[in-house]
Amino acid sequence: MPSVRNVAVAIFLVILCFGLSGCRSVQSKDMIGSYQLKAEWGCGSILLREDNTFHQEVKLGCSQSSQTIDGVWTPDGSSISKVTLKPFWNHDSTGTLKRYEYDDLPVEQSLWGPLRIIVNPDAGFSYEKQK
Repeated sequence: MPSVRNVAVAIFLVILCFGLSGCRSVQSKDMIGSYQLKAEWGCGSILLREDNTFHQEVKLGCSQSSQTIDGVWTPDGSSISKVTLKPFWNHDSTGTLKRYEYDDLPVEQSLWGPLRIIVNPDAGFSYEKQK
């Protein structure tokens, strides 16, 4: 028969393993809301609506005039790991703002932080859901 100490250690290890993974499942209803991005090149915002439409605004330099776009967002399944935005403003490899026909973007929800739509994982750019 296992001791109370062994059971407690096993429970702790299970909790630790799930906690270290740092992510939880994201559902479509979790995606709905306002997201903000701030980077050295400028700022952006995305509003994902319940009817699967969205509005995106991007400003180079955060204080300059903005580029806006309206489109459709599509989750990749019932448990979302990425979202497709059609069309979408993003930066090309030269840093120039460019309108793309669509973009498939990873979605991440950590246990301790906000829901994020990741635009450029190498540069650390992501839209973070606002409360």
